[in-house]
Amino acid sequence: MLVPDQSGRVVNEEGPGRALPAGIAFLERHGVPRDVLDRAAALASSCGVAADEALLRAGLLSEEGFFRALAAEAGLRYLDGPFRVHPRAVFPQAALAGLAPLGEGAMERFAYSPRGEGVTRLLASAGRVSHGLALATPTAIRDGVVAARSASVARAAADGLARAMPHLSYRDGADLRQRLVCMLAGFVTGCSASLAPDETWAALSFAFGAAFLGNTAIRLAAVLESIPTVPARRAPPIADRDLPVYAVVSVLRGVREEGGRRPDDPGRDRGAVSRPAAHGAGSVSAPRDLAALIGREPFCHI
Repeated sequence: MLVPDQSGRVVNEEGPGRALPAGIAFLERHGVPRDVLDRAAALASSCGVAADEALLRAGLLSEEGFFRALAAEAGLRYLDGPFRVHPRAVFPQAALAGLAPLGEGAMERFAYSPRGEGVTRLLASAGRVSHGLALATPTAIRDGVVAARSASVARAAADGLARAMPHLSYRDGADLRQRLVCMLAGFVTGCSASLAPDETWAALSFAFGAAFLGNTAIRLAAVLESIPTVPARRAPPIADRDLPVYAVVSVLRGVREEGGRRPDDPGRDRGAVSRPAAHGAGSVSAPRDLAALIGREPFCHI
């Protein structure tokens, strides 16, 4: 059994002849050192992930080196450098699945970036895969999809919260109920000020003064509270395989509109899954064996 020690090195308890996972074993024929592959196998076993994902996530091998070797092993072309994705690719599914239709003029029709079981299926189908498929890194596919669907990315970043949880978003300003409450409060305050100005001023002074003093008291109490920096009882460590998956959200700036359409034009997404009968100008059709290869029905037909 392969076990990572405290220093991150791999201790092989079953001897050096232990078989590697199929998803990374082929890399040994492409010049990747065996100790690197052993360490990736140990990390995959301890974290409960695929060996190829552990290899790339840990930085033991670059994405370019892995997918270039995978393309050579599977007999497919590797797309080196940036490439154009078809502007009607489905966002964000194409980037998440690592499968995107290529733009017009490309030699292949789809760029594919397999992960986990997809790598094993691709290697098992070597020599029988359609020539309409090319391999690329996940980063290259993601960048191509974002560049082709920049307006959709901007819409998702700007309007995603308002569509999913409108009660937490202030995109559309105050709702009718909030405006009615403000109008009613203003009307009552105005009437009170007209009928009893001294009493109204005293009541407002008392209300605002109490709110200010309460806020100040809470702040001072937080500073004076003695809170230990080290917990009295340490929680047991969580195993790597049980750690949650998290997302990093960044602000998008300088996103350009495409095709002369406004970012809020709903016409950008219409017809994203239409499919012509023949492969011609401006159309993309999927290879017949693609569904069996990726383990699902392709969603990015155009």
